[in-house]
Amino acid sequence: MKKYTVITVIIATIVLGFFAGMYLYRINKTYNTQNETKRTAEEINNDNRIEKQKEISVSNSQEKTSPNCTIILKIYYNLCDHLIETRKNIEHTQVNMTETEVKEKFKEWELQKFTRNRNCIV
Repeated sequence: MKKYTVITVIIATIVLGFFAGMYLYRINKTYNTQNETKRTAEEINNDNRIEKQKEISVSNSQEKTSPNCTIILKIYYNLCDHLIETRKNIEHTQVNMTETEVKEKFKEWELQKFTRNRNCIV
């Protein structure tokens, strides 16, 4: 009788070990699948961020006037050889203008220097 009990316990232990191993294998497999899904989602988000950064850098390639911009009007008088500089703050309608837009706005003037914070017009 003891022989049959020992054999039954051994077989039951092997069967339980087999099922426990299968259960742990499935848990590990689902955990790895979830991690891969999260990793691929993070990679997609990173790729999207990189593309947005590229788009932003491309869209900022043109320099535009800022709200703090100062326009310097230089007037040269030929008769007396005087050069008068007049500085004025930019108007709100002139904010975010590109260099070509500033040239169109001041057609009768010559644009010497164009930066975000300062425009020299002669």
